[in-house]
Amino acid sequence: MIDLVIFDFDGVVVDSEVASNGLLAEIATELGHPMDMSGAVRFFGGSTLFQQLEKLAMLAGGKLPEDFGTALQERTMSALAAVQPLPGLEHFLDWLGPLPICIGSTSAPERIEFCLDAAGLSDRFSGNVFSVSMVGRNKPAPDIFLHAAERMGTSPQRCLVIEDSPHGVVAGRAAGMGVIGLAAASHLAAGHPERLLAAGADHVAESYGEVRQLMQRHFGFAAAR
Repeated sequence: MIDLVIFDFDGVVVDSEVASNGLLAEIATELGHPMDMSGAVRFFGGSTLFQQLEKLAMLAGGKLPEDFGTALQERTMSALAAVQPLPGLEHFLDWLGPLPICIGSTSAPERIEFCLDAAGLSDRFSGNVFSVSMVGRNKPAPDIFLHAAERMGTSPQRCLVIEDSPHGVVAGRAAGMGVIGLAAASHLAAGHPERLLAAGADHVAESYGEVRQLMQRHFGFAAAR
């Protein structure tokens, strides 16, 4: 039985990766390294803001202007101002009913809260937002998921992680949690479900309707809550 569902954020709660990675591709191109959105997904995927700045500094020859980080945050927020929930997410949350939920993400807390507000989802997660910035290591280490479980008062073995990245899947499995890989976001390329399974996902879904079916079939949810 599952007592807590932990959602990754970008590509799982909000469909933000096209906007954010499109911006990163634009900035990389401005730094003299032409890149498209799919290239940005490969190069920056799963990075924290600090790691993004490190990678951009590498592209820039080792150094960025002093105000570059602030400018990047401002441009990112502007790009994400119209972000939307993943299709079917809100119906899925309604179905979960009183089951505790939270977010465990590589993104900064301020970015998560901004996107939740923009997408009209702030009330859904009631402040239960946990970021890699709160723990020692980024995914694929399990730190963020273990931290979320501890803060929510739940045993890792009774948690279910919903993830869209291979690194996130590895992190969830390393935390001893069940993992459903979600391949529903608009930025994902062909073959992504197979990559999630190869990373160790228990099951893979391509919509929240399929996530619901998997939870009923494999995780003890015999009826809607």
